[in-house]
Amino acid sequence: MSDSGVSLRLEFRGLAAFQTTLDQLALASANRRPVLEAIGGRLLLSTQERFERQCDSEGKPWKPLALSTLMHRAGKNPWTQGGLRKGAVRKLSAAQILHRSGRLLGSISTRVHDGAVEVGTNTVYARIHQLGGDAGRGHKTHIPARPYLGINAADEAAIVAIVNRHIGRALM
Repeated sequence: MSDSGVSLRLEFRGLAAFQTTLDQLALASANRRPVLEAIGGRLLLSTQERFERQCDSEGKPWKPLALSTLMHRAGKNPWTQGGLRKGAVRKLSAAQILHRSGRLLGSISTRVHDGAVEVGTNTVYARIHQLGGDAGRGHKTHIPARPYLGINAADEAAIVAIVNRHIGRALM
């Protein structure tokens, strides 16, 4: 045992068995597609859960919808038709953020290529919701960032578990 309390002991009980293990590891690392697809599936699930919980990857809630957005959803023009009754505001503010049509959530997908996995969307308005910024005519409307993509500690632990599981299968 080393002074740090950690030791590593390798025992070779025949070169053929060791070579077989090395070959299995090499094969598993050469065909990374299954492990990357599993990682992509986990990250896709995490992203979908963020939409349900309406929070970023660290659990911070998204900013609520603006009153003007709630009024548009109610079919009123906030600049010409006055306000909404308190009951209507309460009902509308309970609406899911970033769920109006379901298109953004439905467009989130994974892609495995070049030894990597990507999670994302091809909708044109995805970036403004992820990062926030000014939009609309003359960029007069500010949309707060409501990040839905990201990796947190739980995702990282799940990725490590997926990789370990795939390595374990390769060695069987």
